[in-house]
Amino acid sequence: MNQSALLFLLSTVVGSHAAAPSLRGVQTKPQTESRQLQEVTVMGECSLTNFEAAFNGSTNPNGDLASALGMLSITEDELKAKCEAALTTNQIDLVDVVGQGPQFLKNFFDGGTDWNDNSTRPASSDFLADVDASSQVFSAPNGGADDKYPGYFSNFQNAGEECRLGMIECCYTTKRSGTEPFMNAEMCAHDMTLSAQSNHIHMTSWAVYEAPEKQAYCSGFAYENGSFGDTVKYNTLFHMAMKTNLRQHDFVQEIPGAPMCGCVEQMPIVATTHADCVEAKEGYKIVNESIQLNISYQGCGDLKTYYSNLEGRTHLEKFFVDTKLPSDSDCTKATESFLNDKFLVPSTSA
Repeated sequence: MNQSALLFLLSTVVGSHAAAPSLRGVQTKPQTESRQLQEVTVMGECSLTNFEAAFNGSTNPNGDLASALGMLSITEDELKAKCEAALTTNQIDLVDVVGQGPQFLKNFFDGGTDWNDNSTRPASSDFLADVDASSQVFSAPNGGADDKYPGYFSNFQNAGEECRLGMIECCYTTKRSGTEPFMNAEMCAHDMTLSAQSNHIHMTSWAVYEAPEKQAYCSGFAYENGSFGDTVKYNTLFHMAMKTNLRQHDFVQEIPGAPMCGCVEQMPIVATTHADCVEAKEGYKIVNESIQLNISYQGCGDLKTYYSNLEGRTHLEKFFVDTKLPSDSDCTKATESFLNDKFLVPSTSA
């Protein structure tokens, strides 16, 4: 083969590669250029209706919902399976979220660490402001990845079950900022036996506070069994107790004899017309052909009123919550009822 023939052969090979895309009728680009990756936010429950509405309402969506999730088509069941995976995959123990060890976290919820006193805010809590409580489920505190301590976090256990009434509450008596704290609850009485692993009094004991009106601040959240709020309750606890009450508002110090945070069953009777309520709102994000969790939080008015509207809670459960959160004019009446249950009556002598 002479030199001119060789040059002709090479030019033919090069030309055939350059022309190949036009022969197919498509002008291709590298994948990183042809696909505009887009994050789509979905508010509300996991359903095709919600996801398609969010996807179609986003700016310049690529294709349809199924293709955005890397599929040719998608059914309701397949979508729910992806959402379930977002909830159950890579859960992290609340102990590991805080990173101070199980004993510190237990003491924090009891009110017994330097994070709970009214001195200058410790630098060791600064990182809490940056913790993301929206994209990963925080599981029940149980010692963390390295150790397990069943039942150690007694604040959130009642007869071997997690908060059977479906309500978690935190109460405080002051704030460290030096300003006059906003108080929304009057301390009435407390059966300290129910929170013995927090107050460390291992015998039958009660407290009657007879405190001036509204000497505590209480907030909480409630949920139905098996609901989204139930699944992410420790995210909500972190958001409420650490990011909002501690970091944002500087609330500190528990009601004497009670845990700072716990199931409402273990908390004192406090009279209030408006214990602040926070609610976790279900949401997701479509990112890189996957579904990620995207929790948001909002106020939900008065905690007791919110609980009374939960359809899955029984009349008896709502009655018990009413006895724990009487109206702010009923503290004396609630205390007398509490003492009567203990076969005690106030003395009439001077």
